[in-house]
Amino acid sequence: MQARFAAHFASLTRDKWTQIFDGADACVTPVPTLDEAFVKLHNIVRGTYAPVDGQTKPAPAPGLLGTPSRTRPAEKVTGAEALRRWTSR
Repeated sequence: MQARFAAHFASLTRDKWTQIFDGADACVTPVPTLDEAFVKLHNIVRGTYAPVDGQTKPAPAPGLLGTPSRTRPAEKVTGAEALRRWTSR
């Protein structure tokens, strides 16, 4: 049954499913791609995403008024180095 449902939902695009459920009393909402989410007005106004090293990344959350936060570039370390740091604490 799971495979049948998956095949049926995969048979149409996200936009077509959105059109089918538009105006229906059902809990259905499309999930935007990251590129679509970056340009949604409510995400821009809320500062949901921020530029980091020339790429758009999720901003720190929650955004608290009294506790400033910032994004920073990811430090590039090997898996072995990350494990060493984690286990040495």
